[in-house]
Amino acid sequence: STQSRSSAASDVYKRQISTSVRTLRSPALCAGVILSSLALGGCWSEARDCNVEGDCFLGEVCVTGQCIFVQETAPRVCEEDRPLECDRACVDVQTDRAHCGACGVACAATEYCAEGECAPAAGCAVPIARARLATQPDADLAGGEVGVEPLSTVQLDSTASFSDGGDIASQSWTLISKPKNSSARLTPNGETATPRLNLDVAGTYVFELEVTDASGKASCQPSRVYLEATPPRGIYAEMTWSTAGDSDLSDSRGADVDLHYLHPRATWNREPWDIFWFNPQADWGDDGDPAILVVDDDGVGPEAVYHPDPAPLSYRVGVHYYADNGFGPSLASARIFFNGVNSLDLEDRELTRTGSFWFVGAIEPATGRVVISDELLEDFPD
Repeated sequence: STQSRSSAASDVYKRQISTSVRTLRSPALCAGVILSSLALGGCWSEARDCNVEGDCFLGEVCVTGQCIFVQETAPRVCEEDRPLECDRACVDVQTDRAHCGACGVACAATEYCAEGECAPAAGCAVPIARARLATQPDADLAGGEVGVEPLSTVQLDSTASFSDGGDIASQSWTLISKPKNSSARLTPNGETATPRLNLDVAGTYVFELEVTDASGKASCQPSRVYLEATPPRGIYAEMTWSTAGDSDLSDSRGADVDLHYLHPRATWNREPWDIFWFNPQADWGDDGDPAILVVDDDGVGPEAVYHPDPAPLSYRVGVHYYADNGFGPSLASARIFFNGVNSLDLEDRELTRTGSFWFVGAIEPATGRVVISDELLEDFPD
């Protein structure tokens, strides 16, 4: 069947599909696991058989007849604010209580790390920022850098903060930075001890925590937690958009933009080979078939497709302006990740009207090569 753009009945059906697919996950996913940088392989899809290295994808090696994902052994690229790698995480040894001054040098439970040296907490309230998946309330909390997958809901935690001046009386969480196209926000707010956040797109989310104790002592320095939302092994495509004519993104009306993920033998906007809101779960005959993980029909996105175990073919990604709903042009952004690495990143492509189609590009998993098209058309290609 073919998606209709014009009928009111189709729009109603789309909203029903949208509501049910927002929490859809591919059966191959290991949902509810906090992933460290060492654990991105093996959880999300089954190993493939191989005879020689050429049977495997980029980032894999052939070991005893199976393709093994080894990208996690690659060196980390650390940024200026966390320049040193310790235990496969980027850290700031000037302030990190677990790596104070050097990797592996941990401060005592009653100390904090100041300028690379452990110091007693006298005169200071000491904030300790930690996090875990909201779906795992009994899991251990982690500080510093915490690896998760996109679309996870994370619970922050300040309850380990302490002071020699009494109990912690108040706390303040601040979202210092997030990916450009993220609409994430803390709920219910940043003044609670354990707020939550949905990591709507891939990238780094940085939170800073400050606390004050019952005697009025404040933090001598803040504590930070870095949430690294990294897509898993396989192909992960995500799309967001913004619409200048929509002044209220909190209501139930907005421009409607769709992400499409196409098998090489397919025709755009047709089942079963185009994965989009109308055909959210592929049935291509493989256990690792792609699925659309989230759709949004009234705002800014994201929409995301995950293909855990792609064949060595060429898969295409496109974006369709399903309906402007009277709000005018929208700016769409699209990213494609392969084995957790951002392989394509195109921002702010103007979709001028309902029916516009943006052919983003294609990815070849056998080599990891991405072909960028970045072509705007009046409608779906034939």
